[in-house]
Amino acid sequence: MNTGSAHFQLVRAVLSLFLFAPPSTLLAADPCSGIQQSQGVSASDTFKVSSTTLSTTDLNAAIGYWSGACGGYGDTFPSMRVGSGTGVPITVIYIDSPSTLASGSCGRTTPTLVLPGSTLQSAEIKIWSKQANGVVCNRVDTLAHELGHLLGLKDAPTSTCQGRIMGERPNNGTRSVSASDCRIADERWRTTSEHSPGERPPRCRDH
Repeated sequence: MNTGSAHFQLVRAVLSLFLFAPPSTLLAADPCSGIQQSQGVSASDTFKVSSTTLSTTDLNAAIGYWSGACGGYGDTFPSMRVGSGTGVPITVIYIDSPSTLASGSCGRTTPTLVLPGSTLQSAEIKIWSKQANGVVCNRVDTLAHELGHLLGLKDAPTSTCQGRIMGERPNNGTRSVSASDCRIADERWRTTSEHSPGERPPRCRDH
């Protein structure tokens, strides 16, 4: 068998997968970056993040996880800003005590979804200073993870996705946003710079 020819055929097959497979197929190929099916495709340009219990510095640092990693930030999915103004209101509550959640985890997001389409109207994010077992939570990293839920991502398997934004946080470390996470945020949102779902771009006509 000609090994050079076999190698060429393999490379061509791989390229075909990535060039012609539907976006949903590519997204499904990454087990650490999945779609939160309960939330539909949403339309907005901005998340308006506010808190009376967490500092502006911490809020901006959590936003930086997404603004620094995704080329589509503020274009194909919403930008995020601290303070007042227009946008989807996101209220962050920091609780300086061990988690009272049944899971014992550091954070919880409660979205308000509206019909049609289960689109995001507002949300409340609660963050605890410690897990129920006493392990200290990283409030900035936890907030960045919870913002991921609002962008349309679900929790990733903790056993295999440690270090990914929707996975488990490494001991004494932080998580990071990947290109796959950015693509899901893009898929779950329609900003004014994009076409509405089902809308076709205008066709050119000869006159």
